[in-house]
Amino acid sequence: AKHVERLRFIRNCRALDMTHDEIRALLRLTDAPANGCGGINNLIDEHIAHVDTRIDELQQLKAQLHVLREQCHGEQAVEDCGIVQGLSEMDVSAPRTRHTHLG
Repeated sequence: AKHVERLRFIRNCRALDMTHDEIRALLRLTDAPANGCGGINNLIDEHIAHVDTRIDELQQLKAQLHVLREQCHGEQAVEDCGIVQGLSEMDVSAPRTRHTHLG
C-alpha cells in the first residue's frame, strides 16, 4: 500500500507537468515529515512561475500563428498561399530562448 501511494503521488506530480528533479525533491521533502512544508511551498511556487512562463510563450506562439493565418484567405493554389509565403519569409535564424524548466 505504501508503494502504491508513492506511485500515485509521482503520477499526480507528472500530471501537473513536474519534472523528475522536482518530483525527486518533493519526495525527499515528504520523506522528512517532521520538517516544515516551506520547501514544498517554494518548489510549488517555482513550478507556478515555470507554468506562467510557458503560458506566455504559448500566447506568443498563438499570436504568431494568427498573423500567419490572416495571410491566407479562401482557396488558392499552394504556391499563392500567404501562409506558405509567410513561413518561407520568417526570420528564425536565432532560436528562441525558452525559460522554462523543461528546456
